[in-house]
Amino acid sequence: MPTITQAILSTCCLPKKVYFVRIFAFNTAGSGEGGISDPLFASPSNQVPGKVMSLQAHPSSNSEAIDVHWQRPLIPHHGIPCSGTSDYPIECPTRFGGNTKSSDGGEEIVEYEVEFNERSDFGGSDGGRKIVSGTFTTIENLTSGRTYFIRVLARNIIGSGAYTV
Repeated sequence: MPTITQAILSTCCLPKKVYFVRIFAFNTAGSGEGGISDPLFASPSNQVPGKVMSLQAHPSSNSEAIDVHWQRPLIPHHGIPCSGTSDYPIECPTRFGGNTKSSDGGEEIVEYEVEFNERSDFGGSDGGRKIVSGTFTTIENLTSGRTYFIRVLARNIIGSGAYTV
């Protein structure tokens, strides 16, 4: 028997309200029996932000610095776009009863963490982290001529989203 999995995104649910869902299969012969959900009920909650988008790094005018910029998350933490595609997502709506986009986890992004390192696994000795409030920063005091790897994550009061490399 085939298993069909589909994510259903709802932007009309209220926080702290319990919702019950029954699912029926329909085909040309009619409808099947309604299934019992597991868990029995669910309530929407705020989450960590999604990954930042369009991460770009360019040499700065100073030879020992790199300019880094990115876009705030457009896809929620679970990786499924609210609309559009993964390559061309359309902005998530504001959750019903809230002020913040679903891709931000339902809470405002309070900061971004920018990590840089000479090794792709971020385990090298010539690296560091920088906390910023906007979507642009300059990483300074780097060693000229070296290659650096950069990753960025968004953070809200719930926690940190995944890094974008």
